[in-house]
Amino acid sequence: MNYFSKDDDFWLALERFNALSGNFGWKTIEARKSHADMFGSPIDRGETYFKKELGWHPDSDLKLSRISMEKVLICAIESSSRARALGAKLVADVDREFQEKISQL
Repeated sequence: MNYFSKDDDFWLALERFNALSGNFGWKTIEARKSHADMFGSPIDRGETYFKKELGWHPDSDLKLSRISMEKVLICAIESSSRARALGAKLVADVDREFQEKISQL
């Protein structure tokens, strides 16, 4: 089951979620082996999953399958107009800062 009707909507919600996370957002990874995410959902070899590093040891990393990330994004971002708006503002701020730095080169 997909929680987003369009793939672009998923990636936009993830971008907003990462903007709320600051400098250390979720990375997109291609699985080299089959394993399970932190909620027990399967991640098959070759599938895209999402990882957030919490420390120096790889066992401390958070890993989410696409379906688990969709659920998190629905709960944390898409269900709240305030979270969506704040995430969108932060994304726009980062984009504006980037454009200003580029224009100074």
